[in-house]
Amino acid sequence: MKLLTKLIIVSAPVVAIIGVAIYTFSDATNGKDTDPGQVRIGKALKQAIAVLDALPPVAPLVARVETVQTSLPFEEFIAQSARVRQGDISQIRRDFPSVLQRFESAAASEADVLRIFSAAVGPHQKALPALDKWVAEEPNSYAALMARGTVLHKLGWHQRGGEYIPYTPKENLQEMTRLHILAADDFVSALSKTRYPIMAVAELIGIAMANGWKEESKKLFLAGERLYPASDSLFESYAPILYTEWGTGSVPAAQAFLRRAEENGVSLEARSHMARHLQRIEKYGHRAVPDGEWLARAVSFSEQHNTVSAWSERASVEKGQGRFEDALESLRRVAARTPNSVDVMTDIAEVLQNLNRPDDFKLAMRRAADLGSDWAQGEIIYDMIWQRKGEKRDWDKIRVECEASAEMLNRSGQNCVGGLYSDGLAGYPKDDSKAIVYFALAARQGHYQAQHDYGWMLINGMSVKADREKGLFYMRNSARQQFQPALNKLQQLGERTDNLEWKLTPLEDARRKFDRLRDRGAAWLGRY
Repeated sequence: MKLLTKLIIVSAPVVAIIGVAIYTFSDATNGKDTDPGQVRIGKALKQAIAVLDALPPVAPLVARVETVQTSLPFEEFIAQSARVRQGDISQIRRDFPSVLQRFESAAASEADVLRIFSAAVGPHQKALPALDKWVAEEPNSYAALMARGTVLHKLGWHQRGGEYIPYTPKENLQEMTRLHILAADDFVSALSKTRYPIMAVAELIGIAMANGWKEESKKLFLAGERLYPASDSLFESYAPILYTEWGTGSVPAAQAFLRRAEENGVSLEARSHMARHLQRIEKYGHRAVPDGEWLARAVSFSEQHNTVSAWSERASVEKGQGRFEDALESLRRVAARTPNSVDVMTDIAEVLQNLNRPDDFKLAMRRAADLGSDWAQGEIIYDMIWQRKGEKRDWDKIRVECEASAEMLNRSGQNCVGGLYSDGLAGYPKDDSKAIVYFALAARQGHYQAQHDYGWMLINGMSVKADREKGLFYMRNSARQQFQPALNKLQQLGERTDNLEWKLTPLEDARRKFDRLRDRGAAWLGRY
């Protein structure tokens, strides 16, 4: 296959599943107590609770230091992220311990801590050797353990990918579990290295919820709440456990939890998302909000709350109703507070595209790509390959874009590098044995073209040991994304094509989505 055919890039942003739907791949009825990896995670969580219970009593941290600037400037954030991604942690190692010490003495807020740490948060595989060295040299450093644990945690979620559980490769789930075990070990070790280990507790809650350990997540939250009742990060890490219960009689529990957070001093910014959903449920129950009321409701809530969550919801409704100028204004309000949000910048680019403002759109796409948007990176590569939007085909520039995207572990770049190896372009040697490595990475992250190519190579034993069943697994995943060549290949191989998920009726599709939520949240039913 020629590269122009091979490098078909996903042309729409990946839709993020909100709240609980991003969390779990197992629950209490899904082998949690017998799977060795899950048992190991459960053991770490129980150990964490025991460590917290044994910590010397301290007065709850109640002081809140407000900050005006809660995000690094864009250029600084991009530069720092790039350095960490390439393995240079010198700035984080210098700045992170001091801001944690100031937080412990109530001289810095959680926002200050996150501002300093934000550039280090990500699936930065190349940073692990330097982080390992930091921990080895300073084994009692809370900052070192938190930095390494957080990167391991993010790498685990990266392995999880965005596919539904039945369509996620088993090796991805196994690798996610392995990385989360390592992350949990770091967070448990970190608990005793500071008086107020709020960040470690919040991360452990995320791991507990991801793996169906509901009771442990509750105990961790309560232990953290005793240390710092007003913690936004603690509230936000635990709040999703209540979302799964709506529809089973737990709205009062969510309301009580929200009141409790307000009394504790949790910020309106942190509480806004849950408050918005509760308002909707209180008025409409589980019925859809009438189309004519969506915008009025969103406008009213944004004016009442004036939070990132409120303005983001308003922008989403305005965009959905074709009010792109209004959506752009709302998104700019969000971007003013979260200038380094890849999702916000991607939304801005999409709105500018709809407004037919090519120069502004190009700048927003560049910014989104620099922040790590797989969609923006893919579109930029796609434009150059197909010479769209006035772009010329420049293989040197294409190589730079593809390598940068692949370095961020994004599937568009991984698929592109695989294509360059496959066809021997942009200075790459023609080498199918290297191409298949990148196709496999992109396929495991859900790239439909890579799924097709990797699946076909597996089926035919091209530069890899033949494995028909594994190849069909990826080919079906590609076909589910409506990629016609994959559908053709399945028919050519005599496989069924009438049972693919994307062919379901709207009612069946809605039922599947509901089952998906149950799959990820059924273990959490109960009260906080």
